Amino acid sequence: MLALPRLAARLAWTIPLAALLTTACEHSPAAPGVLATITVTRNPDTLAVGTSRQFTATGRDADGTPVGVNPAWSVAAGGGALNASGVFTAGTTPGTFTNTVTATLGSISGKATVTVIAGPVATIIIAPATPTLVVGATQLFTAVLKDAFGNVVATSPNWSVSAGGGSINSAGLFTAGPVAGTYLNSVVASVGNVTASATVTVTAGSLATITVTPGTTTLGTTGTQQFTAAGQDATGNPVAITPVWSVAAGGGTINISGLFTAGTTAGVFPNTVVATVGAIAGTASVTVTAGAPATITVSPTTSTLIVGTTQQFTAVVKDLAGNVLSVAPVWSVAGGGGTINSTGLFTAGASAGTFTNTVRATIGIVAGSASVTVTAGSLLTIVVTPNAASLAIGGTQLFTAIGRDANGNTVAITPTWSVVASGGTINGSGLFTAGTTAGTYANTVMACSTALCGAGSVSGFATVTVNSGSLATITVTPNPIALGTGASQTFTAVGRDASGNVLPILPTPVWSVVAGYAGGTIQNPSGTYTAPGAPGIGFDSVRATIGAIVGSARVNVSASGALVSIAVTPNPATVLPGGTSQMTATGFDGTGLVVPTPGLVWSVVPAVGGGTINSGTGLFTAGSVAGTYQNAIKATSGSVSGFATVTVSTSPPPGPSLGTAATHGLLAGTAFTCVTGGTINADASVWPGSAFTGFPPCVITGATHAADAFAQQAQGDLTTAFQALAAMPCGTTITADLGGTTLAEGVYCSTTSVGVTGTVTLTGNANSVFVIRAASTLTTAGNVVLIGGAQAKNVYWWVGSSATIGTASQWQGNILALTSITLVDNATLVGRALARNGAVTLGTNNTITLP
Repeated sequence: MLALPRLAARLAWTIPLAALLTTACEHSPAAPGVLATITVTRNPDTLAVGTSRQFTATGRDADGTPVGVNPAWSVAAGGGALNASGVFTAGTTPGTFTNTVTATLGSISGKATVTVIAGPVATIIIAPATPTLVVGATQLFTAVLKDAFGNVVATSPNWSVSAGGGSINSAGLFTAGPVAGTYLNSVVASVGNVTASATVTVTAGSLATITVTPGTTTLGTTGTQQFTAAGQDATGNPVAITPVWSVAAGGGTINISGLFTAGTTAGVFPNTVVATVGAIAGTASVTVTAGAPATITVSPTTSTLIVGTTQQFTAVVKDLAGNVLSVAPVWSVAGGGGTINSTGLFTAGASAGTFTNTVRATIGIVAGSASVTVTAGSLLTIVVTPNAASLAIGGTQLFTAIGRDANGNTVAITPTWSVVASGGTINGSGLFTAGTTAGTYANTVMACSTALCGAGSVSGFATVTVNSGSLATITVTPNPIALGTGASQTFTAVGRDASGNVLPILPTPVWSVVAGYAGGTIQNPSGTYTAPGAPGIGFDSVRATIGAIVGSARVNVSASGALVSIAVTPNPATVLPGGTSQMTATGFDGTGLVVPTPGLVWSVVPAVGGGTINSGTGLFTAGSVAGTYQNAIKATSGSVSGFATVTVSTSPPPGPSLGTAATHGLLAGTAFTCVTGGTINADASVWPGSAFTGFPPCVITGATHAADAFAQQAQGDLTTAFQALAAMPCGTTITADLGGTTLAEGVYCSTTSVGVTGTVTLTGNANSVFVIRAASTLTTAGNVVLIGGAQAKNVYWWVGSSATIGTASQWQGNILALTSITLVDNATLVGRALARNGAVTLGTNNTITLP
């Protein structure tokens, strides 16, 4: 035991220390308790395949006080590997691995979720790898992107075209270009520096054109030519074809392999060789030349001439097959009767008589001949009797014609009768029948000494007066008319005979109002009508009477002459995209008579659309989207509206009507001139001019009209068609020479001139319309070829000034020129030469044939 003092001392020391310890415990943190939880961070975490991440574990007791831990690390749900220090390395399979990273100490554990994603793009696979597309077709490419472990990477590549063949958009939609071929590794998909490619083969489209080679050839009779045909699609790529060969316009025969054998008939056979595949055709032209001279035919074979006069002889030289040769013979006189020059112009000598086979044309040993009879005197004048005849409408008069020489002696003639200035008709015997239009027709009856009444002919004339018939009808105007109650209107009456000639109405007609209809009163003799105070509908209610002849007019009386309906025309209107159409509005009252439309406003119904319209003028401009827009156009006057439907069509409008000008091979404003050898297989007219020069020897197979009513009507119809063509919306602007080009149907415009050197091909069907407008001139040194069924009658060459069809051009279509038209030597026209203000001039050996 310790001694008491010593114990007391120790106790004295111990007590303060315990107190000190107690105080210290009251002010220091509590010591950690037992481990209760482990928290793993980062949680959740995302990392790419093959990459690593350091995870950490934090322990806490039940009060949340950190407790130092050194857990065991493990992987519970896959996704990668975990080392002893908590470093997790992602596996090669993407996915979300819930609570897979585990830190464990005793029975306590903490977990973290890991999402493994694919790594960076390492490879790209494009599909399809080697597609084959038709020109203009599309192909959607797809690309599968994978990382280095083969996992698909969900991203989109950049698409591009590296070696041509077409274009591709950002979604991988490839559009084949116009040039066929195989484009190696052209389609490229890339992500960063990783790329992949696909090869595209573009094949030709469907057959669009066929080119026959050679395009033109010249053969002797029975000669042969091997033709070939090449097909192309719309963009010019070759298309393999096996055509069907045929001959369309004569000239020979052709076998199934394209070997053409010329016939025995010489000539130019345009577009006669045809290679066809389905509805597509290509053509070539053949010229067959003749053989050596075998026969000579002199024309005329017999001729009767007055002393000192001349006769132009011609010689037709043919080969054994009957083909005409362009060879000039040597002319001579074998048996007297006159002299002849080198061109075949014979001049009768001073001695009368019959000279058999005296005119001779020879080429080597081949000869032809003609006989000449020389007679005395020459025709100088023709006297027509009676010289002035007065006839009733429909009356007849037999005219006679006597020929006389310079001394007044009678010369036997067989006159050709014609009517020059209208007034009626005349037959070949000189029997004139008065027409239905009254008037005095000076020098209208003409007797000619030659059949064609042209240059060199002797003519005589007589005047005819056609007298009006008796009053047959009375026309009251205005008729019909709508009036408001109490309104006034002055009517007029015009009398006509049975043929429509206006006659003075004597005495003044008696005006009356038929009871029981619209009512009202009318004054005599002024014809001033006053409507009644009550509305009514009158049929022929106002009348003008002379004897038994009555004319009438309908009057409808309304409370205010009110507008009830509006009709909009044209309905429907057909317009090209961007084109225009002039709309008109007509107002009607309740009885169907036309009434004014005050304050008319035009609009396009917003819910329908189709284009825009000028609110004041009614000029509609079509939009760009084709379609039919029901009741799109609206015309409004007050509370009344009318509507019209619009069709916006990409097809060109039909060609204009030529009216009476359609029967004409040529129509001139001032004069027609022909050098020689020309043939117009149609009508020919001049208005307001009247000059026909060179006719004969040029031949017109149809009717001729010089400054008469028919020619005037034809010029009026030509003007209407000319203006209609000018108003058509332009589809394509042309600036270069059209030679060597192929045009589809449509409207083509040049702000200057149009030239054609070579061949311009027009392709379409039988209804296709072609309009080519030249603001100034049309000048050609080539041909027009029509394929696919296109027709010359539907081709319109619109010329702002003058047109010149060059030497030997083979032209097709209707030429409508503001000024003049010229056909140079040997040019042919299948169509019409229609000049509004100037002349039509033909050279040598021109032919015009209606299409």
